[in-house]
Amino acid sequence: FSYSSALEANLLLGLGSDANRIFLIDFGLSKAITDDCCYFKSDHFFGTECYASISMHNLQPIGRKDDLLSLLYVLTELLTGSLPWKTVQSRTDIVKMKIERFPILCKSLPAPLGMFGEHLNELNYMDKPDYQLLIDGFTEWLKSKKLSPDSPLDLKLK
Repeated sequence: FSYSSALEANLLLGLGSDANRIFLIDFGLSKAITDDCCYFKSDHFFGTECYASISMHNLQPIGRKDDLLSLLYVLTELLTGSLPWKTVQSRTDIVKMKIERFPILCKSLPAPLGMFGEHLNELNYMDKPDYQLLIDGFTEWLKSKKLSPDSPLDLKLK
């Protein structure tokens, strides 16, 4: 499935025994993507402009990489406090800024996010992202911070 609704409000942090999990809610914009049909095409924009992939903005076919790119925008905003295009009104200007500034922004992110952002930018809508690259990158990064994937999330509100 393509989730098509990655934004901060749709990511919930688990409690208690689920303290190391993030849950997705609001699947109203989801579309089926299968191995036989690994993309979908829409004739209209839907989603949240700030977090939508460039493909969605341009009404190009949407594939597996697009949700990950949207999630990367959300994580970037959570880590840096903002996105360069957050207050921009024009969809054309938002797309232009995403194309021009996101590769630069990736270089300032923790290594696994930056590397994965670069990987996603190399893919087209038919390609399957290298999920193991993301998992391995985060696992190594967590180890360098003396954490594990099972560690409870320690998020501070800004």
